Amino acid sequence: MVTAGAAAGAMCEDGLVSRERYTTADGKSASVYRTHVWRHWPAFKNGLTLLTCSTLIFAVGPGLFAGALWACPRPLRLLLGAAYGAHLVLSHAQHSGSMMSRWWRRLDLHLAVMEYFGYRLLVADDVELSPERHYVIGTHPHGVYALGQLPFMCTSPNNPLHRLFPFLDKTVNTGASVVFYVPGVREMFLLVGHVVVSKRTIERWLRRKHSVGIVVGGEAEVLIHRCLDLDT
Repeated sequence: MVTAGAAAGAMCEDGLVSRERYTTADGKSASVYRTHVWRHWPAFKNGLTLLTCSTLIFAVGPGLFAGALWACPRPLRLLLGAAYGAHLVLSHAQHSGSMMSRWWRRLDLHLAVMEYFGYRLLVADDVELSPERHYVIGTHPHGVYALGQLPFMCTSPNNPLHRLFPFLDKTVNTGASVVFYVPGVREMFLLVGHVVVSKRTIERWLRRKHSVGIVVGGEAEVLIHRCLDLDT
């Protein structure tokens, strides 16, 4: 069993990750962590966040795919288009996680989005997690962009969650089935280890002794979101 307080004491602090002590409303001791990997690259951080965390990705992804096909000779264009269409229909990567890239998940790109939104990770000292167990991890709220999953998607050494509990790198996150049928968006989700949020798929991954992240509220909660209202 790994206790967050003990792990925090042993964790190496540097200029890329900062830690502040904090007392919760019920009097518990805790630590608040922030990353500073992209503090000297604001333009890149802002651009990456605008592209990947806005509805632009649902236009840019298919647009890039269509542009790449259009640049190909006509016979090859038809062949590649048919092959990708068959892949969308027949592939089970959104269930099996076969396209997950551990190299991609270890990049610091995901931290740029966390830093843009001022993401802070608060962990109580008495939190205990065991490397011998696997967990169903709920994040809330869903909102328009389910950014609560970011710490579990990114296994970079500069992610404070994975400095505390490195065994959580065996966590897969879940997403609505619709995102796995949008060219470009599909690949982005699959590379970071997303699978379909279905009972059958979740049970399969738990049997494989992986932890699973679920954004509670789902699409129904997205529809009640009100701009600039922190309660939704």
